Amino acid sequence: MFDVRMRNTQRTFNVISIAALVLAILLAGYLVSRPLWEDDTALSEQLKVLGYCPPGETLSASEADGVTNSAAGDDVCTPLTSASGDIIPPIDNVYSLGSSAFRWKGVYLGPGTIFIQDASSGKQVGLTVKDGVLLIDGASALNVGNIQITPTGLRSLLRSQDVTIGEPGDTGYLAVATGIRFPDGTTLTSASDLGLIGPRGLPGARGATGATGATGERGATGATGATGPAGVQGPAGPIGERGPAGATGATGATGPQGPIGLTGATG
Repeated sequence: MFDVRMRNTQRTFNVISIAALVLAILLAGYLVSRPLWEDDTALSEQLKVLGYCPPGETLSASEADGVTNSAAGDDVCTPLTSASGDIIPPIDNVYSLGSSAFRWKGVYLGPGTIFIQDASSGKQVGLTVKDGVLLIDGASALNVGNIQITPTGLRSLLRSQDVTIGEPGDTGYLAVATGIRFPDGTTLTSASDLGLIGPRGLPGARGATGATGATGERGATGATGATGPAGVQGPAGPIGERGPAGATGATGATGPQGPIGLTGATG
């Protein structure tokens, strides 16, 4: 009797659980799909911008060409003529436009600026094109590999690496507008200024060694390194000397008397 009652209770619980699950699915579907069939202008505009045609707001390929034909082929959502307003994500710096697997084929922008935040300083860097020139506002340099373009020149991030202009086999020349200025302040404006190069003189004597500079401050102690693995066990050492004899132990108890031996032969 008790088992029958338990089975009936379990069956009733299962039916209630299934019914609750079905109601939850129907309610979730209603809440998700409701903006699609109601007059939700904001969501409708965002779906159009993303290339999706909301129900009831389709635009056929013929209509896109200016010909009204309800029996036209596939529906499209371009060109967009009714999108009004900005597309703003609900959370800052979370969502991406496209992915490495699903990419947008092209991005067309009008006159304006692309803003990218500096990961270190947090400042906004703007990219703008004006009069055929790409302007990078807010960035102090542009790196291409180890070569860096700065506001005043060109340099290598590796101090020992040469900065090469051109490559072997080129037939063009390096054209300098005014001349070349060297670190000592001298300039060269023409190869005719070089004249004949005289013989190289002998190396001069080595100068005296300067005084030893002051010892710098001691740096902070680094973190303790991890313990290294245990070394191989060494060979056994020689046997040590024999220690002194210990004290004599206490005399043990007298054992029981043995049996009397046989009488010997008479002499």
